[in-house]
Amino acid sequence: MKIHRFVLVLSIFILVALSCSLPTIGSGGSGLNLSDANLGAKVSTSFTIHRLYTYEGVDKTGSPLKVVSETLYMEQTEPQWSSYSMTSLNANGQPVGDSGMEGAYQNGKNYAIGGGKCWVNPDKTSHESGFNPGASYLQDMQGTARQAQKGVNVYNVTADRYTLDKSNLRWFEHEDGNLKSANLYVAEKEGYFLRYDGIFQMNKPNLSDIKQKDFDPNKPILITFAVEQNFFSAGTLKVKIPALCANSQ
Repeated sequence: MKIHRFVLVLSIFILVALSCSLPTIGSGGSGLNLSDANLGAKVSTSFTIHRLYTYEGVDKTGSPLKVVSETLYMEQTEPQWSSYSMTSLNANGQPVGDSGMEGAYQNGKNYAIGGGKCWVNPDKTSHESGFNPGASYLQDMQGTARQAQKGVNVYNVTADRYTLDKSNLRWFEHEDGNLKSANLYVAEKEGYFLRYDGIFQMNKPNLSDIKQKDFDPNKPILITFAVEQNFFSAGTLKVKIPALCANSQ
């Protein structure tokens, strides 16, 4: 089972604590063009990107239902090219079908999980050096965001926080529901995005979506989402491999 890097990056990747150091609150705030090329311009040879979506409501019997969709991707090129990727979908803590995937490239080997086993094959992929991890997520944003806060510390990077409304998010723009809150954190100096998060209440679930299909079709669901990227100095990121492959290195 071979894992292709771009399929994983685009199909994937939080609850990471944001440490805030005496931020100042903006009054009115300035606007940020969400088409600004700088937002997705950060290219790195060592990074992680994490995506977490949680869906909460009741199922067709009226019982509580919580669906969690999560993706994590790690990559570095020094001292040698290595990566790890994981995507999972759980309902009330139990995996949903065969929707999960996990694998890694390390030390010239391709590790992949399938059928509850670790499969190891030679890594014959021609890997690229340096990648822009977050650019694909920004394609879902549009319009102008309003600056709400300055001096926020995200992964030890000083950032500005911008608020988003429903029209800024293409995947919610035409949904029947209410965007309760949404934020975008942008590095103050270099202008690239570090994190965005929010809460959206849908009046009715989208039953064509595997993540929503088991909810009561006539009851609202609450969607909490967060996507963040973290950059590291070359050679300092400890890229993991699947736990099932620990004895196969």
